[in-house]
Amino acid sequence: MEKTKSDVATALDLLRMSLATAKGAMAVLDVAYEGGDLDPREVDASYMLNGEVAAIENVIELLTGKGGGGYE
Repeated sequence: MEKTKSDVATALDLLRMSLATAKGAMAVLDVAYEGGDLDPREVDASYMLNGEVAAIENVIELLTGKGGGGYE
């Protein structure tokens, strides 16, 4: 399947929405962590979510050309 600028733009929009959602969830977990309301499993999930945020940011950088290649 040939990639078009429109396809990449759609992917970027979806990634940015996912990033905002993940950052929102991370903020909620951070507040719970500061309040001492997380069990060890939930703390692990918070660390994993932090990794997901970083991964999404890296993909956005690659697609926008800020990370070594892209279409824009």
